[in-house]
Amino acid sequence: MEPFGISFITIMNVEPGNIPDHYIFMTTRLQMLWWLKTGQVTQHQTLAERLGRDRSTITRWLQKYRQGGLSELLALKSAPGKSPHWSPEALARLQERLRQASGFKSYGEIVE
Repeated sequence: MEPFGISFITIMNVEPGNIPDHYIFMTTRLQMLWWLKTGQVTQHQTLAERLGRDRSTITRWLQKYRQGGLSELLALKSAPGKSPHWSPEALARLQERLRQASGFKSYGEIVE
């Protein structure tokens, strides 16, 4: 059940076939809060089953919410580590090429 009968995807005006991963990330966590706040779910195990997540994930999400509120729960964090090898110019060329109908014929064309 979606809050107020309106999906987050509808509010954000996103085409159903083009839903970015971070929208799914946010809607899952918002759905969890909705079920808790409306009293529809009271147990971590039930949330885990409904959302298809491990109970420890639900516990971690709720801990984030308690410590930092909604902004902490919905914060997008990037993994630490090495920065991408792609230069901005190379990435732009790749994105342009991927938009073309012909695409790539082989892996060799991609790495050139």
